[in-house]
Amino acid sequence: MKNGKNDSSEGISIRMMTIGVMIVVAYLCWAIAAVNALEPIVPMEGHTVGDYGGGRVEFLMRGVFGNFINFIGNSLKVHRAPAIAMNTLRNEQWILLMLLIGEGLAVGFGLFSKRLEAELEPPKKRKRKRRSPTGPRDERRKPRREGI
Repeated sequence: MKNGKNDSSEGISIRMMTIGVMIVVAYLCWAIAAVNALEPIVPMEGHTVGDYGGGRVEFLMRGVFGNFINFIGNSLKVHRAPAIAMNTLRNEQWILLMLLIGEGLAVGFGLFSKRLEAELEPPKKRKRKRRSPTGPRDERRKPRREGI
């Protein structure tokens, strides 16, 4: 105990961590599906790897930040969910496979962490019940054999 608190109350639980990882995996798969289904927010035409256009810095900025803005911006277009879902089911089944594998890995990691936590936890000390010297004996105990 530190400062009157239980050590087990520090941090988040394994269940909450697993749920958080599963939400992140689902969001990433949704964002990938949205980028593949919708038009880009920042147009990337005219810039290829061999064409540096206005300079290398502009090429880098447009490439990195433009793709990031497209990724985040398209993933927030929830009103286009039917179109994104239909495109994913028709043309991009690998995203669904990636979602299933990612969610399965998150659940497996959660189960593994829970088992590891149980193994590493020190055994709890049992309080022995003290019976009074004149009180009744515990009926669960075997009676001693007398004589022979």
